[in-house]
Amino acid sequence: RRPPALPVRSALLGVGTAIVVVVAALTFSASLDRLANDHQRWGFGWDLMLDTPPDGATRLTDELAANRDLDGVSLLTTNFTLIDRSDGRRAYGLDRIRGAIGYALRSGLQPVGPDEVVIGPDTARDLHLRIGDNMNVAVCPCTFDATKTVMGKVRVVGTALFPEDDDGNFTDALGFSGTGFERHVGDSNNT
Repeated sequence: RRPPALPVRSALLGVGTAIVVVVAALTFSASLDRLANDHQRWGFGWDLMLDTPPDGATRLTDELAANRDLDGVSLLTTNFTLIDRSDGRRAYGLDRIRGAIGYALRSGLQPVGPDEVVIGPDTARDLHLRIGDNMNVAVCPCTFDATKTVMGKVRVVGTALFPEDDDGNFTDALGFSGTGFERHVGDSNNT
């Protein structure tokens, strides 16, 4: 009599499992490599970010703008603003000093005017907003008192990822141009 075919089935099952493990490892490795080498996926639309106190920001940006080895220089500012009189959200302002540095866009355009904004994907989902929609954001002088705050309309021009300042704001923030930040956010913590 022939021995049972059990070793053949076990061998086929083992080879199939080995193939699945190798494919999973290669897929994970490729995904990790892509994430590690693509700074846009981290929320950065630039290669280097220097921290400076607010009183040193002008001097530092002027010195960096004078360096012709750099493709561009911008000033990133951050603070909070009110949306629809109640919802305080992290807001960024990106003031271009020289060159074309922008937010890490997922879709749409960079904000240029004072009443244009890019929003994070979570903000878009939570507030049911799409590109082209309008939203109400505080207009400065900003009091952060919802009853006394004057609101103004801003148009959503894109969705973007943002550098993390606090937990959870990578996809949940607003991004303005420098003039938009002055108009809708006000005093800031320079970055």
